[in-house]
Amino acid sequence: AGRVEAEKMIEMHAVWMKDLHDKRTMLGRDITFEADEELLYYSAASCPALVNQMDLESGKDPEGKMIFVITEYYKTKKGLDKQWAHAKEMNEANGSDFTLAQMSALEEKGMDTL
Repeated sequence: AGRVEAEKMIEMHAVWMKDLHDKRTMLGRDITFEADEELLYYSAASCPALVNQMDLESGKDPEGKMIFVITEYYKTKKGLDKQWAHAKEMNEANGSDFTLAQMSALEEKGMDTL
């Protein structure tokens, strides 16, 4: 359940991250990150879930389940804290059109999120 929605959420998150960390803009205003708050690494990926997650030879899950992973590394915890503050602000401004709300919607459809 929700594979298309999950893919859309990850694409939207990547665009937001690019705007926030490359263009330094959010909600029509400039955003500043101090040197110790910098995003060092970002990636988003997906792969089929396995029958047995501990056995790479076990084959794909017969129900077609997928695993989606977003990875973000910041120079310090201060950067991560600032990122979460921006995420909460975006969630309040955009409601169901932002990552945090989208994750909740996917959970309601039965998808596990962490």
